[in-house]
Amino acid sequence: MNKRRSELVSRLKSEAIETKWGPSPVEIWKSKISSHYEGDVSDFRRRKISSGTINPPDRPKKLVEEPYPNDSWYRRVINTVTLMKLLGRLEVHSLLFNGSLFKYCPELNSHKFRRFSIPNNYLSEIGIRMSYYSHRIKKMGLENPVILEIGAGYGSLSNYLKGNYSKYIIVDLIENLILSSEYLSEAGLNFDVFPVISDDDDSIHLLAGGDIQKLDNVDIVVNTMSMQHMSEENLKYYFNQINRLNPALIYLVNRNIKRDPTDIEIQNYPVPKRYKVKKRNFIFSRNYSEILFERKT
Repeated sequence: MNKRRSELVSRLKSEAIETKWGPSPVEIWKSKISSHYEGDVSDFRRRKISSGTINPPDRPKKLVEEPYPNDSWYRRVINTVTLMKLLGRLEVHSLLFNGSLFKYCPELNSHKFRRFSIPNNYLSEIGIRMSYYSHRIKKMGLENPVILEIGAGYGSLSNYLKGNYSKYIIVDLIENLILSSEYLSEAGLNFDVFPVISDDDDSIHLLAGGDIQKLDNVDIVVNTMSMQHMSEENLKYYFNQINRLNPALIYLVNRNIKRDPTDIEIQNYPVPKRYKVKKRNFIFSRNYSEILFERKT
């Protein structure tokens, strides 16, 4: 096990589960299987530990611990149609919401990524979403911003945005940071774990929830599809920290409906009063909203 992952696993074992920045109710089980992160995780994108970071059809709806067999050609056709619809829907959305189309870039094919489509496994759900999100953030117009992403999955958005930020900070559950460290290593990106952040260190930093209090400056805060799982206490904690950090922009993509009993809809997030909605629209379906908040002048 490399030094970075060893440090992350060690902290995962030592940290209490019940904290104000801890796992959401639907993902608390992940912090109870720390032993699963100690061995080889080179196939994490086909294992249960990737739950919450990969959506169907990039993974089956039912997760198992063993690697998945290849899908049939029939299933690949179904997946391709599903993904083409998603890509077309987001291109139209981008044209209306951002005034431009975005370029689709395939996701990094690593860690036994389940990318089954026709032709040549080109399309993936994560690739489509990250292509759109990165395009949207680039269109915000801030030059070399410091970006804070809360709940980054395994960190793929930082790879899609490389070269378009001065510093990228990921704050997440430690069990997800373990996956991020593996992904970023495979992508060849410079990163550090639990650093004391200065102006001249590595451009990507991995922090646990409690470590966000060490930050003193960010330009853009990003959260896509993870605040929708957080408890009210977690949301209050993070938005209090966002208020302290005073970024120019807050970019959110989350559900506007309840799926689990503890869910908080995006329209009810405790966004600081100093921010106003710059753009708001439905995305994916009418159950999801994309909102860009701008700091009032």
